[in-house]
Amino acid sequence: YLQNVIFTSDPKVLYAWVDVGGLYRSDDGGQRWQMLHGALPASGGSSQVKSVSVDPRDPQKILVAVGSHWEGKRDGLYQSDDGGRSYTLRLEALFAGNGENRWTGDSLARHPERPDRVFAASLGDGVFVSDDSGATWRNLGLAGHQFTDIDIDRTDPDRLWL
Repeated sequence: YLQNVIFTSDPKVLYAWVDVGGLYRSDDGGQRWQMLHGALPASGGSSQVKSVSVDPRDPQKILVAVGSHWEGKRDGLYQSDDGGRSYTLRLEALFAGNGENRWTGDSLARHPERPDRVFAASLGDGVFVSDDSGATWRNLGLAGHQFTDIDIDRTDPDRLWL
């Protein structure tokens, strides 16, 4: 089943992912879907999507957190500026798309007032922030914690809930 569907600024463009089936995109409002994780590096974790964030200004710009804690290997956060046709690794960190707590939330959260600010919560590597829509990341700390969800406080968008 579809774990999550993201609606974009273009009503025809949708993204969805399943825990071990990868990332998909629809360009016709959900009538047909195409698989997008084929352009990610070949690994067991590349089809295990934990979280996706789409730039609210441009549906072609996406961030994808992938990985498998079963393999003990860090995949990480990949960025695509062309709607998933190609990706660039932007952050090596542990995420678990098919982990024990895969149902519990998202690993990515985008600031509602500053869309270039994105937060990522990993499994053991800490919490990260990017102020350039995912191109570069810095670690805010909290390594050693197994985060399964990150949310931005609606009353104070500079406060995170983990």
